Amino acid sequence: MFCGRTASVFLPALRVVLCCECAIIPNAAHFSTAVNLGATNFAQAASLTPNGNLSVFTDDPGLMSVNGDGIAQAILTLGPCADDIPHNHPRGAETGFLLYGSLQFGMVEEDARGNNLLFYNLSAGQTVHIPQGIMHFAQNPTCQPAAFVASFDSTNPGIQTVWSSFARIPTHILNGATGFSEQLIDQLKGYPLVGIGFTQLEIFDIVL
Repeated sequence: MFCGRTASVFLPALRVVLCCECAIIPNAAHFSTAVNLGATNFAQAASLTPNGNLSVFTDDPGLMSVNGDGIAQAILTLGPCADDIPHNHPRGAETGFLLYGSLQFGMVEEDARGNNLLFYNLSAGQTVHIPQGIMHFAQNPTCQPAAFVASFDSTNPGIQTVWSSFARIPTHILNGATGFSEQLIDQLKGYPLVGIGFTQLEIFDIVL
């Protein structure tokens, strides 16, 4: 169990996914043809992107945002050693399902919780729940790709990455908050990561 909310579940091969507004539309419109979740085809699509990573956020009604029901879905693949960098969704809670592969998954609860880092090794077929606004992250620690489906209780949960937010804060404010030199802070700001990162192999060796 992860955070008291995670359970191992079984899901048969998933070939189609719910797509758009359910009111007075042809049956065919309930299924997405934009992304096929079969492992072989999905892995092939991911191979066309840097480091084997593919992120499809489905706030477009032509994909899998069900506007009338107030929900949305996102699909993410992580190639070997890739990171889903720390971020949060300010307008929606998330429930994720790991289709295949393995992920090291973590979240940081609010400061009042004290020792508030939750860290777990997710295996295929397991789910995880992230409350609205809670910072979370993932890394694929293996040499095989991983695919993760995230469902949200909002058609527009939004995304805020920790690093890009850090880079937008004035240097003198960060200097006072952290004690780091302004030179170091400006140097760190030169790497405003957004989305999926790629862990350098020497760093990956240290993590393991």
